[in-house]
Amino acid sequence: MLKTVVMPAAGQTTDVATVTELKVAVGDTVRKGDVLLEVETDKAVLPIESFARGVVVEIFVNESDTIDAGSPLLSIGDENDLKAAQEKQSPSPAAILRTNETTEPEEDDFTPILPPETIPQAPISTRSARVKAMPSAKQAAAQLGISLEELTPANGLFLKVSDVKRAAEEKQCEVSAPAEINVPLGRMRTSLARRLDASANIPAFTVGICADASAYHTLAEANADITPAHYVMLALSHLALRYPILRTRNDDMKLSESDLPCIGMAVYGENGTVASVLEDTALYSISAIAKRCGENRAAVLRGDFSSVRPASVVVHDMTQYAVNMFTAPVIAPSVAAFGITYANHQIAVHGSFDMRVVEGHIGASIMADLEKLLSTPVLMLM
Repeated sequence: MLKTVVMPAAGQTTDVATVTELKVAVGDTVRKGDVLLEVETDKAVLPIESFARGVVVEIFVNESDTIDAGSPLLSIGDENDLKAAQEKQSPSPAAILRTNETTEPEEDDFTPILPPETIPQAPISTRSARVKAMPSAKQAAAQLGISLEELTPANGLFLKVSDVKRAAEEKQCEVSAPAEINVPLGRMRTSLARRLDASANIPAFTVGICADASAYHTLAEANADITPAHYVMLALSHLALRYPILRTRNDDMKLSESDLPCIGMAVYGENGTVASVLEDTALYSISAIAKRCGENRAAVLRGDFSSVRPASVVVHDMTQYAVNMFTAPVIAPSVAAFGITYANHQIAVHGSFDMRVVEGHIGASIMADLEKLLSTPVLMLM
């Protein structure tokens, strides 16, 4: 008995997904719990598992297809179901050619008798409506999608299967010009694009500072996993206790303030950039911050978005690249974003602030105090 696997509802707010990878093919044997395919929503990549055992009889979707909740994905049955489904399918062009190869010799030995007045003295025009063809040639041309009017009989009299087969082989060997490929956007990237569009009109200003990296070098010698971005996150977590705006989120001009810093580290994946959030950085050592950031990044890259939440501020780590500055975009509901670069034994930080909620002198004060903490970390103990 055929069983149909349908797209489940991915969540209360997500009813559309994109097929990212098919894990099975028609004819594969599956067991209950086997992953049949993966789909991507605007929040995560989800595996679709089999609820039955049997043979994959038919697949109704392709990779990159956009599907709704409840849409049929594939059917599972037994060997008899598979055989019945295969019998319904039409023969492939290759099979038709192989069949015609076995019948062609008999046809070549047969020459139809044509009235004398219909026998042309020269090869027939390739587009003449008077082209004559053997019945088997007409059938093969219809199955292979070849127009008889475009063919010239090899014998100058009538078209045979060999003429049709030769035309089909030439058509398959034609090298077409490079075509444009439409690359579908994933659900997550599409969702991020909408957020960026909404954030494009946020008026922002940028303030940059350069801090001596001597203290960072000492920390990095003790723990190679620590980067300048982790060092900046530690300093920002202390500044957030002094500046409430760094603990604030702006959701359509509705401000919400947290008791603890809510700092996100940008994670760059194939489907877009998300912020992996640490909500309690003020309570962690810099080694713990580095460890948490590494764990969260690894989880995001394998499709676990449990650490992705709205952040008050987001840090963008560009220290691995040979650039002198990076201006990070402010994406709502965050009120600030910090681009971190490292060059000439100095840590450069460029902070972008939402002008609607952060005054210019406040942003300048935050950046000035940030430079002091980075250059003299003992101040974080006070």
